Amino acid sequence: MMTLCRFCRGEVDREGYCRQCGNRSADAWDRRSLGSDAGPFGVSHRGRAHQVNQDAFTVGRKDSWAFMALCDGVSSTADAERAARLAVWEARKVLLAVAGTVEPGEALAAAWESARLRLVEISEDMGTLPSCTFVAVLARGREAWVCSAGDSRAYWLPSDGEAEVLTHDDADALGRLTAWLGSTGPTASPVAQHFSFRADGLLAVCSDGLWKYAETPGRLRSVLSGSPGPLSRSVLALLEFALDSGGYDDVSVALCPVPVPPPPSGGAVRAAPARPILSPDGGRP
Repeated sequence: MMTLCRFCRGEVDREGYCRQCGNRSADAWDRRSLGSDAGPFGVSHRGRAHQVNQDAFTVGRKDSWAFMALCDGVSSTADAERAARLAVWEARKVLLAVAGTVEPGEALAAAWESARLRLVEISEDMGTLPSCTFVAVLARGREAWVCSAGDSRAYWLPSDGEAEVLTHDDADALGRLTAWLGSTGPTASPVAQHFSFRADGLLAVCSDGLWKYAETPGRLRSVLSGSPGPLSRSVLALLEFALDSGGYDDVSVALCPVPVPPPPSGGAVRAAPARPILSPDGGRP
């Protein structure tokens, strides 16, 4: 289906630019939010410098389980943003299907494998090597299972106590990735790590567009301490922190409360439709 330019109604190419007037048509991923204040909730923003948001994320609930998955396209590969978007979509489909029916580590491994195979498929179809990072969290009650590849991270941000990173960056001393999701990346799923939490707090997943501005995990928690209120406000505070710090990369972050709230009496909870949060220059739409 052809996409038409919002300025002149000309045809928009696959990079989002009009073939007739040259203007860039707005992309739904320029600014995107998903979830509810009951949790989890997340936002993604293309930042102040990039023309295309190469991050993507998803959040959702299935019965008593909550999940978050986030991918950051590897900029040195073609179709990086497509890789990230397809990967989180595949992960979402799998986690909605199998969460609670198999062991949590198996569910995360299945999400990884489905996303990996999708990227292998488009590599073969298009002759390119789209790749992205991957981090996913599956949580219930006071427990969480986390797996990752690349430098997108998961954090534990307790309301009282020391904040910590739950993942390990797959990168060398120069910041070059040593593991990623894609046809040239590892074929085996990252091993899921299990965590139990005594304190109340927040699980977070984010791209390097946020964590590179926070010298310690405690810095992220300090941002949240100045923004009490609904979960969406906390997520927005982290996004605004990254944009105010420069916003030189795409920024994505999602939060889930611990303990994970039980679903309402209606049963399974699905994430709310995506909606814009901030305009590309950082102001409200």
